[in-house]
Parts: sequence; structure tokens; C-alpha cells
Amino acid sequence: MTSIGGSAFYYCTDLTEVNFKATNCKTMGSSNRSVFYGCSLTTINIGNDVQNIPDYAFQGCTGLTSVTIPNSVTSIGGYVFSGCSGLTNVTIGNSVTSIGGSAFRECTGLTEVNFNATSCAIMGSFDYLVFKGCTSLTTINIGNDVQNIPDYAFYGCNRLASVTIGNSVASIGGYAFYGCRTMTSVIIPNSVTSIGYKAFEGCSGLTSVTIGNSVTNIGGSAFSGCSGLTSITIPNSVTSIGDSAFYGCSGLTYVTIGNSVTTIGAKAFQNCRGLASLTIPNFVTGIGSSAFENCSGLTEVNFNATHCTMMGSRYYPAFKGCDSLATLNIGNDVQNIPDYAFQGCTGLTSITIGNSVISIGKEVFENCDRIQFIYSMNSVPPTCASTNTFASDIYKYAYLYVPTKSVQQYKTAYEWRNFTNIMGQDDEGESPYQMEVVLKNGTTTTYDLDDIKEVNIINR
Repeated sequence: MTSIGGSAFYYCTDLTEVNFKATNCKTMGSSNRSVFYGCSLTTINIGNDVQNIPDYAFQGCTGLTSVTIPNSVTSIGGYVFSGCSGLTNVTIGNSVTSIGGSAFRECTGLTEVNFNATSCAIMGSFDYLVFKGCTSLTTINIGNDVQNIPDYAFYGCNRLASVTIGNSVASIGGYAFYGCRTMTSVIIPNSVTSIGYKAFEGCSGLTSVTIGNSVTNIGGSAFSGCSGLTSITIPNSVTSIGDSAFYGCSGLTYVTIGNSVTTIGAKAFQNCRGLASLTIPNFVTGIGSSAFENCSGLTEVNFNATHCTMMGSRYYPAFKGCDSLATLNIGNDVQNIPDYAFQGCTGLTSITIGNSVISIGKEVFENCDRIQFIYSMNSVPPTCASTNTFASDIYKYAYLYVPTKSVQQYKTAYEWRNFTNIMGQDDEGESPYQMEVVLKNGTTTTYDLDDIKEVNIINR
């Protein structure tokens, strides 16, 4: 049998069970002429040789409570179980490669899905979501032989509380769990290598995410809007964090960025207002525009990227709006500070520039007009790319501490010579607060002010 006409079993009210063995049926009714409309079906047995379940096949069978899709089935059509409001449990077999749009739409009683399709490539679309309107769906179990979770797979399952992802999954598709706002935790296993675009966007109830140690790419907006997330550890396997990946994760207070990350996308952590401190690891070569914009709780940044060549842009600097950022530490292996790197960080008061920095880009500290202390550890003054590397307001009032033997070099070096207060410190960067004292015998001694407990001035 390859075709069953619309309303073929219309209002067969005594019909409670169907054994469906049509191995390759192409058509079964239509959107407004369901084959089994008005029947009392409670059981459907799909034969082990069936390969295809056509569009609309069991649409509107409201008495149906459980369905198992056997391993022979490769294709589940659109709207197949749409409106089966009594359906509570579905098991999808391991050979399914495509599930049509709205296949389980408005299955309002559905609470659990066991998804075992090892290589499913298609699950509905943006406009025709497979589980749209499944308002009771709380549990999804992804089997251990499943290799990928398709795009849009569980989009909008906003009552979802529990997801188990099997240990063979290699990729999580775009929008896969978009808007699943009641989900509280997810463990991404070590088999996963990529997390797709907007995969978990809007999962505002998420408080815990574990990212496995094989993930290399976190897609754009992957966790955007996960406002309940408080901490995230990005493993050392990750090389790329996509644009807006953690945008608007306002509850995020702690982030560890793995040592293999080379690119941090535009707006990647924008509006993460709870973030207090941040370390940029060694191998980062590029940080996108507004990457940390409006991280208003950020007070300290440790910048260790040794060969970073790009950090935001003139009008969209990476740390725009980080008004609480007070302390910046540039690591000792860093060689270059890119153009515009910390432009507009108006709360910045203390900067330590490591001893390997040889160049500072254009407008790096422009508009950072509250800087009080700069500790430049290189004995050779770093080259400044422009006259507005620093905000002009600080030249008169900020204290620039440099290696003692290099004071004169800094006083004549381009841009550095603008500082009124250039003072020496030892090569280890120990206390620059020192005082020279002429003793009674005419000799001169230098004291660290940190070590002085009491001063008695005697007039003789």
C-alpha cells in the first residue's frame, strides 16, 4: 500500500488499535482530512519493516498515549502526530534521518521523548518546529549512539527540565535548545566538538553548564541570554568563541577562558554585568568589537595575550562601558597592546605593563582620564603609535614608575616624556615609594617607605 485517502476511517468510533505495516506509504490524508479523525485510537503498532510514515498519518488521534518508532523507519513526515494531545511518551528509533515540520505539534500531554536517531539531519524548520506547543514536555533523553542533534530539534520546549545528551554526540545544531527557559543544567559530553549558533540562547533558567573537553568551537549566540548562569569554564580544547556567545548572561560572575582560545567574537560577553575579574589567556590573537561592553561589574583584567593584533575598533572598543574596571595587568610575555584595546575605561586607576611590551597601539588608553599609577616594567620605553595613546588629562597628575636605570630614557621617549611625574623602581617591580635621606655624616641612604614605621624629625 502506498496511499490512503483523506478521512478514510473518519469517525470509526470503535477503532482502538491500528497495526501499520505499509513499508513505503507515500500519502495519508491531508491537513484538513485526517485519515483517522474521530476514531478512538489508543494504540498504534508500526511494523518493523516500515520505512516511511507519511505526512498527517495519525494527526488528531487524541486518545493515543504512547508511540514507538521502530528502527526500520528512516523518515517521519510533517504533522504526523500533530494534535495527539493524549500522547505522553515517544521513542524515536535509531534509523530516522529526517523528521518533518510540526511532526508532534500541540501534543500537549507529551512529557518524555527518547531520541535514538543516530544520524538525523533534519528536524523541522524555524517556521515548523517539531515539538511546537508541547507544553508538558519536561524530559528528553538523547541516546548513546546518537551522533548529532539537528538544527531546531527541541526549539521552544519551554517546560523542559531535564536533558541527557548521550556520549557519542559530536555536534549540537543551531537553535537546538533555543528558548528552553526552564532547563536548569546541561552536561555537554566530551564527544561534542561543536556547539551551534543560538543552540542554548534564551535558556534563562540555566544555572549550570559543563562544556566537554573536545569542544573546539562555541557558536555565535550559543548561550546568549542565559541570565541565570553564574559561572562558566571554557575548556582548553576551545579555539573560538563566537560573536555574542554569552551576550547578556547578566548573572555570570566567573569565567575561565581556556588556554587554546585564539578568537573571542564581537559582543561575546557584552552585558555580563556580574563579571568581576577576567583573564585573557596567552594565545588570543583577536578580540571582537564590544566583546566585553557594559560588563559594569568588572574591576580587574589580566591581559596575557602575547600576540594579540586586534581588540575591538575605534567606535566599538572591546571594554566600552566597563566603568568599574580599575586595575589592568599586562603580562610579562605580552609584546604588543593593540589599537583601542582599553579605550574609554574611565574607571581605570592602575596599570601594570609587563617587561616584554615593546609597542602600544593607537588610542589604547584614550579617555581613561582617572589613571593614577602606571608601572612600565620594560627598561626600554615601549613605542607608542600615536600622541593620544593616553588621555592628555593624566600627564600632569599620574605617576609613571619605570626601572630606575631607565628614568632618563622615558623622560626623552616619544609620548612618555609628556608625563610630569616619572619615578624609578627596581627591576623586580618592588615598592616604588622610596625616600633618599642625607645622614649626619654626609652620606645618602634610600629607604622604602613601606618599611618605615615611625619618623622623628629633630631640629638641631
